[in-house]
Amino acid sequence: MKQKVLLKQDRENRIYIAGPMTGYPNYNFEAFNRIALDYFNSGWDVENPAEHGVIDGATWEDYMMFDLTRLGLCGSIYMLDGWRESKGACIEHALAITFGLEVIYQVED
Repeated sequence: MKQKVLLKQDRENRIYIAGPMTGYPNYNFEAFNRIALDYFNSGWDVENPAEHGVIDGATWEDYMMFDLTRLGLCGSIYMLDGWRESKGACIEHALAITFGLEVIYQVED
């Protein structure tokens, strides 16, 4: 079955949540899920890497390869605090900038 290529206008209301996970309690899932719910409740389609949880036997590379495919479905990216200390989030940020996604940064309280 052929996959549909999402055009720019199809990606406009889709947002990817990016941020640090490694080294955080429960992989920082609470922060990811809180922001994802806020955007979902505001009518966005949300790609949330925390949704896949911890997969037995998965490596960092496995997670990143999957998550980068999800980023490619979005027109915006939300950068959680601490993203600069995350190798994966830095990669996601660089791709978002390269491909012209809207980048939204969390403002520290």
